[in-house]
Amino acid sequence: MDFPARQTSSELDTRIPLDYDLMSKRANILLGKLLVEAGLVPNPTLEAALKVQELVRDEKMSPQQAPEALRKFHTMGASIDEYLGSEFKSEPRKTGSTPAASPSAQSGGAAKAPTGPKKDAKGAIDLLKQAGILAEADVKTALEVRQKHGGDVVQILVSSGKMDKTTFEAADICLPLIRENKMKVEQCIIALNYCSRSRVSFDAALDELGWPNPRKQ
Repeated sequence: MDFPARQTSSELDTRIPLDYDLMSKRANILLGKLLVEAGLVPNPTLEAALKVQELVRDEKMSPQQAPEALRKFHTMGASIDEYLGSEFKSEPRKTGSTPAASPSAQSGGAAKAPTGPKKDAKGAIDLLKQAGILAEADVKTALEVRQKHGGDVVQILVSSGKMDKTTFEAADICLPLIRENKMKVEQCIIALNYCSRSRVSFDAALDELGWPNPRKQ
């Protein structure tokens, strides 16, 4: 009785190809995406955390300051650095011959004018996006128009009917109130939507809502 010849280990190796990339083919998911999709972390908080991480990596903020900065401004998303005051940022800006400090002691309006409106415009637009008054696509289109034809992004958004100037001014008013903890982001969002629907100013909106106005206190 004949038995089949035994297969050697080298013959088996040629018949069963080994997949050396098997470990790299395992399913994977980014931790941040997992937390957002599970509803455990809001997307703006994740974006803010990533921005804070970037600021720490670039030595623009200390690791000790990062948790408090994120706790206070986590709803601001990727634009969180626009809301961080000097107490959270390291001082590379102070080495620039301090033009902001001396005018503020004398007559602070002149030197702050070049930098203030630019930063506030971006912060106000971000707040209007958070309030659902502006869409990301609206801002992207306005930026493309500015790149092709020039002009001011705020004016482009107003001219295209995406927002009105009064609501933008209300958002601009909200920014320092949020930074100084005089109003919550959620309160500002309600006030901004009221301004947008009723075409009234920030002060008029608070009066009609029956809210105390922190600007008059």
